[in-house]
Amino acid sequence: MTADLSFADYFGEGRDDNPYWNESVWFSFSIPERRIHGMLQYYFRPNMGMLNGGPCMWDASGTYQWNALYYNWAHLQGMPAGAQKFDMQARNSLKVKMLEPLKRYKIDYDKEGFEMDLVWEAIGPCHELKTGDPGQRSTA
Repeated sequence: MTADLSFADYFGEGRDDNPYWNESVWFSFSIPERRIHGMLQYYFRPNMGMLNGGPCMWDASGTYQWNALYYNWAHLQGMPAGAQKFDMQARNSLKVKMLEPLKRYKIDYDKEGFEMDLVWEAIGPCHELKTGDPGQRSTA
């Protein structure tokens, strides 16, 4: 039996008033023929009204944030008004939009000469990460 994971594209229910309550997103991408890899991570702290994150892209010439092809982790951004987990535009130009639940997402970014115009597509069905911790269960 496959679990209904449709909730995963939205902020988790059961959020408490802890200021460090976190809802995070991670996308990985690669350009194998150029041996380039990257990731985009961002996380919301809605109880603080904050959004943190950004893109990073690297190849064999640099594998640290200071010598990567591009790195811009934007700390302490205000959470955009009305932002949803996969429907938001951040102050640092990051824009994410869900195209197909649990499968396809549009990612745009344009800052400091680094432009991303990506459609991220899942390579397989998502699966639930189970936990015995009731506090984590609401957002797993």
